Amino acid sequence: MANRKTILVTGAGYGIGKAAVSILLDLGHRVLLHDQRANLGVLERMVAVYGDLAEAYVADLSRLPEVEKLADAVRKKHTSLDVLINHDSRFLKNSSDNHTRGRKSHDERLMANTIAPYVLTKRMLPLLKSVKDSRVVNVSSWMAAPVSLRAMSGKGILGARQAYSQSKLALNMWTQHMAKKEKGVMIMAIRPSSLSDVELSKLRDGTLVSSKLLDEDVRKGADALVRASFSGKFSLHLLASGRFFDNQTQRFHRTHATQTPERCEKVVQAIEKYLASHRMRMASLRQAQAAKQQESP
Repeated sequence: MANRKTILVTGAGYGIGKAAVSILLDLGHRVLLHDQRANLGVLERMVAVYGDLAEAYVADLSRLPEVEKLADAVRKKHTSLDVLINHDSRFLKNSSDNHTRGRKSHDERLMANTIAPYVLTKRMLPLLKSVKDSRVVNVSSWMAAPVSLRAMSGKGILGARQAYSQSKLALNMWTQHMAKKEKGVMIMAIRPSSLSDVELSKLRDGTLVSSKLLDEDVRKGADALVRASFSGKFSLHLLASGRFFDNQTQRFHRTHATQTPERCEKVVQAIEKYLASHRMRMASLRQAQAAKQQESP
């Protein structure tokens, strides 16, 4: 295939992401399939059907070390990437209510929906910049709530709906900020379908009963992701990059009044603050482990 693209899709084993992957593979593109271990069987079946066009990667995106390992694994095998689709999400019912004050971790929705795609995108930028018209497509939502910088930096406790709504607005905000900083890569957010977040959660868990209407919504969402990845409609950087596209209204718009450039920058700073503290904790842990090994006889 002369115009074969290499595309990394997170959450490729369920819902709209899975449907989009099927379209991309049928078109002859090379797709790097990511999902959690629970969906490894789905990924392996795709690899069995499509052979060398499909590669399977397993990682839990609510755990930062696994996000970093995923990025390392992709960079080890590939020197270029045409499209990154950040589809994987944690939804309202995926509660981290055991998140207690002082615990050194995020609510899993903030981690998987906001910070993980941020880290993965930054790690993939060298590969994306090596090709022309590369794109990052962040799957977002109509749900939005003002972002708590304290929670985003790893402190404080949020309820399920607040955590999910904030995670998606924060995703849109770092998308806007990064698009202005990184030239040569189109970075956009999209609400691909009319499916509610509860329905998407059930799709992820495999508990939503299939129906003609559901299948049609999934297909429309998958088509939207494929169009966002390749269509000329989204190739005009001044029009699309950094913006949120609602596939239901067919319009680009801002999802919340707080999505100002200044606030977007503060959200990114909060994310970077958390990442810096994580790196310090990991370095301290490695030092402690090394010291313990030296003390052993």
